[in-house]
Amino acid sequence: MGQQQPEPPRIVEPPVPLRPFVAYMIGLALGSISAVLIVLAVGGLASQISGTLMTLGLMIYLLSIIGAIVCLLVARTRFIGYGLLTMVFVAPVVWYIACVVIYTGR
Repeated sequence: MGQQQPEPPRIVEPPVPLRPFVAYMIGLALGSISAVLIVLAVGGLASQISGTLMTLGLMIYLLSIIGAIVCLLVARTRFIGYGLLTMVFVAPVVWYIACVVIYTGR
């Protein structure tokens, strides 16, 4: 009976880092989910589930604050954190403008 020869070690390539612009755009896209949900809830486009959308949007908003802090602490995901942090500050402005536009009827 022959002995099996051990397999040669596999070469593991390091993951390709995201370009900063792409990572920032990913953060913006993830952060804008809460803004879209709350604008839909306020706009009454989904009137039967607007309370659920509002709650879900606020929960995602709070999670994006936590996610931004965590991503800013990790060097690989820092630009994703910048995108999330941008949307944390932009989303309330978008919500206010959407509310004004929707309730004034323009």
